[in-house]
Amino acid sequence: MSMLEREMRHLAKQAGGAHKTVSDRMAQAKRFCERLVGELNVQIRYVRHLKARHIEDYIRHRLAQGIDKRTLQNEMSAIRVILRQAGREKLADGDRISNRAVGIGGASRSGARRAIADGKIPDGAGKCPAERSGAGGSAGAGAADGPALAGGGALPAVV
Repeated sequence: MSMLEREMRHLAKQAGGAHKTVSDRMAQAKRFCERLVGELNVQIRYVRHLKARHIEDYIRHRLAQGIDKRTLQNEMSAIRVILRQAGREKLADGDRISNRAVGIGGASRSGARRAIADGKIPDGAGKCPAERSGAGGSAGAGAADGPALAGGGALPAVV
């Protein structure tokens, strides 16, 4: 782990937030540092030495990989949080690394997932396995029902 990655991960933790948010921020910092230090061999040891061109290059690389613009906007947000935490507000809020300037502006926030229409739900979806198979389930725990639970019931058979 490079000095830059160690510092960025520490700053990501310091910025706070939900556990998953911090975890995602740390993973983003690792990905950024792997590109910068590992692939490009940029000899930067501290966040204070990062330049806008390093961030621009990273985003261009990710765009070339085919990563969605909305994902890259989230990654840029994580980078900006880390920069602000390091006291680099001028770089974080600057025009050179704005979403529009790096070519990731204007992505939709509506999302790709939609609820299943009522007519498309398969028969038996949402029912327990015993109801789907048509077996009249009894609450007793017999040898064929599987191991007994603490409450006296049995584990449902996996269908």
